[in-house]
Amino acid sequence: MLDVSISKTDEMLAAPVLKALRDSYLFFVALLQERESRVFVKDVEGRYRMINPAVARYFGRPESDIIGKTDWELLDPARARLFTTSDQWVIQTGESTTAEVDFPITGEPSILSIHTSKAPVRDRTGQIVGIVGIGPDTARKHAEEALRASEIRFAAAQAIAHLGNWEWNLKTNQVIWSEECFRIFGLDHTVFQPTYDTISCFFHPNDVDRARQVLAGALGHGTQFKDDFRILRPNGESRYLCLEGVVTQWAWDASPLIMSGTMFDITERKRTELALRRSESNFAHAQRVAQVGSWEWAPSTGQLICSPEALRIIGLSATSTNAWLRDDFIAIIHPKDRDAVSAAIDATLQLGLSYDIIFRITLPNQSERIIHSLGEMHHDSENTPIMTGVCRDITEQRYLHEQLRSSEANLAQAQLIARIASWRWNLHTGKEFWSAVIYEILGVDAKRAMDHQYFMDFVHPDDRVRVSLFFSPTGAWISPSSLDFKIVTRDGHELSIHCQGQVIPAAEDGVIEIIGVLQDITERKRIEQELAASRDEQRDLMHHLQHLQEDERRHIAREIHDEFGAVFTAANLSLYRLANQLQSASPAIRELLANTKEMIAKAGDSLDDIVNGLHPQMLNHLGLAATLEWYVGEFQKRTGIKCASTLPQSCGPLDAQQSITLFRCLQESLTNVAKHAAASQIFVQLSVDTETLTLNIIDDGKGLVAEAMTRTDAFGLRGLSARVTPLGGTFKVQNHSPGGTRVLVTLPIKPSLKEKIE
Repeated sequence: MLDVSISKTDEMLAAPVLKALRDSYLFFVALLQERESRVFVKDVEGRYRMINPAVARYFGRPESDIIGKTDWELLDPARARLFTTSDQWVIQTGESTTAEVDFPITGEPSILSIHTSKAPVRDRTGQIVGIVGIGPDTARKHAEEALRASEIRFAAAQAIAHLGNWEWNLKTNQVIWSEECFRIFGLDHTVFQPTYDTISCFFHPNDVDRARQVLAGALGHGTQFKDDFRILRPNGESRYLCLEGVVTQWAWDASPLIMSGTMFDITERKRTELALRRSESNFAHAQRVAQVGSWEWAPSTGQLICSPEALRIIGLSATSTNAWLRDDFIAIIHPKDRDAVSAAIDATLQLGLSYDIIFRITLPNQSERIIHSLGEMHHDSENTPIMTGVCRDITEQRYLHEQLRSSEANLAQAQLIARIASWRWNLHTGKEFWSAVIYEILGVDAKRAMDHQYFMDFVHPDDRVRVSLFFSPTGAWISPSSLDFKIVTRDGHELSIHCQGQVIPAAEDGVIEIIGVLQDITERKRIEQELAASRDEQRDLMHHLQHLQEDERRHIAREIHDEFGAVFTAANLSLYRLANQLQSASPAIRELLANTKEMIAKAGDSLDDIVNGLHPQMLNHLGLAATLEWYVGEFQKRTGIKCASTLPQSCGPLDAQQSITLFRCLQESLTNVAKHAAASQIFVQLSVDTETLTLNIIDDGKGLVAEAMTRTDAFGLRGLSARVTPLGGTFKVQNHSPGGTRVLVTLPIKPSLKEKIE
């Protein structure tokens, strides 16, 4: 309050001014009482004459302790000097001033800034009778700045920790989020208004029901909740958050009013956990596939930690490894392997040596497994000795190894019996491998390592160029390739060799390796030569027999035709003369005579069929084309199968063997059609050019099965092939599209006949 007790002198000198101040006192009090800024009035002596509550709060004293006192009485000398200096400057110059002074706060590291604006107070004559000052509440300003700084630091801490806080008013359904909550959800705080309903839309469809149940349970029981959920940001990104909350305020009816809590973005942690679980799963899967288990054993406590695969390998359960002593492990070892395993474990425990050992164990079902184990000693962070290692079930591997060794032994024995050597040549490294049989074939010992250069020394001189090209890495390899050649052994014997090779290409399409086999086929070659000679003899014999058969048929046909033909002719003449003499005979005699003439005529026809079957006489007189046309016509009459033919007017002076061969091919083919084809139509074509005779026989029957030519009872078809082959021709039987069978016979025209045809 303004002090009104003044001296007589002051009253005389400043009476008008002080009266004016008294008159405006109530106005100042009403105007500045509630202001947060400091407002004060001093006289020229520096004494406070009027202050508002903000000044009292600044000095930390009641108003009555301040009025009438100077800064020297209220403040420390440093601040008093600064304040009075600025006061005197205003009084002396009559000008307003603004000053800001920084002071350290006692007991605190921060600085207090005091900002004050001062102006002179004049009387009616213009004389300066005091000063008026106003300044903001620096303590409040400091607190606000500290609060803002704290809020900035808190927001930064939340951003760094990905931790946001929230408050939910259950009465209004409004939610207050910190800035980090918006960042976690990927939302703009200036646009998005968080409520229970709007926030629920961002929960993952698979988690939204569970989130509602958790919230409902916490609200219903008044308990704290904490759970992990997934959310979907507006851009579709999935994030994991840990949501925690508790009811902090209750309504008058004990119903929850305010729920507060935090949300923590744990996406990276979840991804790390998922990656860790995936890594552990992959590691366990890799161990399971490779049948390799890992283990860790603390000898001092007996604690044994095994991977699932290690437990499976040694036949233990996860609950049976809490106190696993050395003797417990030795007990499952096969009795014959216990000493070796025990010595290896003791050497590791006592001397710190690592071990690598293979042993057998006996499972609870009495089956045995072969284990390969590696282990070593080390110390953990607490300097406790720990033995770690891996174990692998190699039972199947050992079984396969034994099988492989047996198979290799059998292969080596089989190669030795069959005199087959295998070889492999790496063209990239130049390294070669030859099986041991090669030394047996060449008749040399194994002291000298075999390679293709050394092998070339044994190749017959006549074949060395071909064999050298075969083994050349720059040769034009066609895989697989084979070559037959001869070699001369150490003792001078000449052997026939068959070599088969195949390339293994590289990724860049270049040859990397050549692999193959080399077999002594001397005996096989001898047998093949003898067989070929035997076949040639058989073919020549068959050709000779067919030639003799045709000659015999021709001779028999001619003899039958000549002998029986004359007899039938004489018989017919005798019957003709007898008929003339018996013209007056009874009807019975004349009927008997007519029947006799008919029987002789039929016998003559049958005789002609027999003769033509043995050897068609038309071939000798009318040629091949006329004979084929006649036979096709007779076949159509006899079978009723429609026949069409395309035949030349004349085939020229053909060889008799070729003519009879083509006729027999037609005869046998048509017979097969009548017996087996169920055809309704046959087409026969004979074409002649300067080089070949071609006979084409096509029917529309049911066709042939694939093995028709290889059947054991297909004598007719194989006989025709045997007729054609010695003459240098070809005989083919094949199915004809769209249905039926085609017989194609080709014969070369002999050079002596080409000139006659031309």
